[in-house]
Amino acid sequence: MEPRIEREDFSLTLRELTSDESRAEVSSYGAHLLSWGPSGQPCVVWRPKAVHVTPGTPIQGGIPVALPWFGTGFSGGQVVSKTPRHGCARLVFWEEDRSEGAPANVASYTLDSSRVPAKYLAQMESEGIPEFLASYTVEIGENLRATLKVTNTGKCAFTYEEALHTYLHVGSTAGAALEGLEGKDYLDATLPGAPRKVQEHAPVRFDGPVDRIYMSRDELTLRDQMLRRSITVSKEGSKRTVVWNPGREAGDAIADLEKGEWNSFVCVEAANCREDAVTLQPGESHILSQTLSVSQG
Repeated sequence: MEPRIEREDFSLTLRELTSDESRAEVSSYGAHLLSWGPSGQPCVVWRPKAVHVTPGTPIQGGIPVALPWFGTGFSGGQVVSKTPRHGCARLVFWEEDRSEGAPANVASYTLDSSRVPAKYLAQMESEGIPEFLASYTVEIGENLRATLKVTNTGKCAFTYEEALHTYLHVGSTAGAALEGLEGKDYLDATLPGAPRKVQEHAPVRFDGPVDRIYMSRDELTLRDQMLRRSITVSKEGSKRTVVWNPGREAGDAIADLEKGEWNSFVCVEAANCREDAVTLQPGESHILSQTLSVSQG
């Protein structure tokens, strides 16, 4: 079923990507990949039934780009209260590369900090984030590869956080198990102060709210019992992995989702945040990428 796109009247551009193996859809607002899936199969990157697009608010589902901070930010060894949540990159329009002859399976976007609206630019400057250029490329085929490159175009070093906030479609959270994090340290953000814990030697299960930041660079596999498939998540340039599902109470309270939709996704995110934020000297760049592949059975 095609989703409903509900939005206010502003210039939104949707780009459909196609290949022999899969298809995807990307929005210029936030350079936001809305969905991806192999041909003839259920989607892998999840989106809600109704996609709400309103200026100044994030799109739910897909792959939001969290930049230049994660959550409410981190500074001086502690969580702070930066706004907007997860930074402004997902709330502004990116410029799409529409070069003639560009492949049908690739979409590329750029965000120059000088084009960020003044209300967000002032906040970034107050947090010591001056001039930068972000480029984001989505390429589909048998796999999906999303790549975010940030370059310091200013004259001073700065530190930023980032994440590819990937929603993965599952038949039910009760039948989902995330493998590859066994024995890893993580921060449990469902508890006050986000205490540090160690993942038991078993897959991550989703039998309640899960909001964790794992100290992990490793490849992961999401086993989906109901859809009888496995999604492999690999990444580069990422020191942490965020795993999230709001659970029933918080999930049913999310305004842009229908009741029960929280039960059909699990977020697995390539990230650099908190103590593992990225520092760039003038002229330096950093690349964060995430690759998804799917197999049946």
